[in-house]
Amino acid sequence: MSEQQPDRRPRPNPVADAPATPAACKRDYQAGATDRATSAKKDAHARRGGR
Repeated sequence: MSEQQPDRRPRPNPVADAPATPAACKRDYQAGATDRATSAKKDAHARRGGR
């Protein structure tokens, strides 16, 4: 029996296909504000000994 080979053709990559514009970067940075704040809070908590 012949095993089916995986499809190794390149797939579209929307990140690489879109130009990096200042406006797009600003939107991405603003969208990540909550995640950065949560990360900073967790980091501060861990530095205090996690109590």
